[in-house]
Amino acid sequence: MINGHGDDLHRYPGRNLINFSSNILSGVDHTPLMEHLARLASLPASYPDPDASALARMLGAEDTVVVTAGAVEAIYLIALAYRGCRSAIVGPTFSEYEDACRLHAHTVSHVVSLSDTTGAEMVWLCNPNNPTGRVTPHATLLAHIKAHPSTLFVVDQAYAPYTTHPLLTPSEAVAAGNVVMLSSLTKRFSVPGLRIGYAVGAPGIMARIKAVRMPWSVNALAIEGACWLLERADRYPVDADSLHAEALRLASAMGEMGIETLPTDCNFILCRLTDGRPAARLKEWLVEHHNILIRDASNFYGLTPSHFRIASQTPAHNDRLINALKQWTTL
Repeated sequence: MINGHGDDLHRYPGRNLINFSSNILSGVDHTPLMEHLARLASLPASYPDPDASALARMLGAEDTVVVTAGAVEAIYLIALAYRGCRSAIVGPTFSEYEDACRLHAHTVSHVVSLSDTTGAEMVWLCNPNNPTGRVTPHATLLAHIKAHPSTLFVVDQAYAPYTTHPLLTPSEAVAAGNVVMLSSLTKRFSVPGLRIGYAVGAPGIMARIKAVRMPWSVNALAIEGACWLLERADRYPVDADSLHAEALRLASAMGEMGIETLPTDCNFILCRLTDGRPAARLKEWLVEHHNILIRDASNFYGLTPSHFRIASQTPAHNDRLINALKQWTTL
């Protein structure tokens, strides 16, 4: 899906929108990062390291890590490396799993829980899940992985920094031997335009993924920027508890307005208008009248035209969204 992911700020040039549509913390000051990259004017004159070796070493052992242009590249590489698999996708969830599988001739089934994946050669699980914000319990996930050693589990933990629930660790993914764990530095550091993600798994799985990777897919500035950010990770705290508390406050306020919200374990919430109006109309109304951008979630498999998603931001910005929604419900 090239379009329709949300965070489509490019559609509104010149508008200073409060962005609730992306599941990452907005408003992070990246001035030091930009100044650092500006000093590296010579980098684009040379090819980058095709394996992003320095960055891979910072993330783990080189033979168990594949650095990619965002977690999305890893999704497509996995689907290609295991072309033609029977894939089960636990949803509703991120559409790129299905898009990648369809592109590479997988047989796709949509299921609603891990218990429904029996018989699949590959299972795709987003954890925390986008768009619901729910986390599959760590013990439940590990037990299922161990009980199905011939199944490859792709566990996308791009939103791991935004929950306090225990999740799969890189060492557990490697030791399992049938897991590819996906992570996103662009989510962790709120730099989605930098396009840096990575996959972790047993050496044999990583070698198979590397074999189908396009050379130099991760550019030199992105590699350098990611290394710089990892070395200064303490300067980029993500207060998952506070963001979750704000998400719950938003959910409570929307519930009082008659807007349905689903339980969440992190910073974002899946919502549904119960008055029959489409979320697309709400989205455009919020942009036009309040400079607020939300995610129309109607294009997630299994959801309806009335579904939308928001990610909690600062308390002041959240208050602006609450007040705007109160106006909408009286129209």
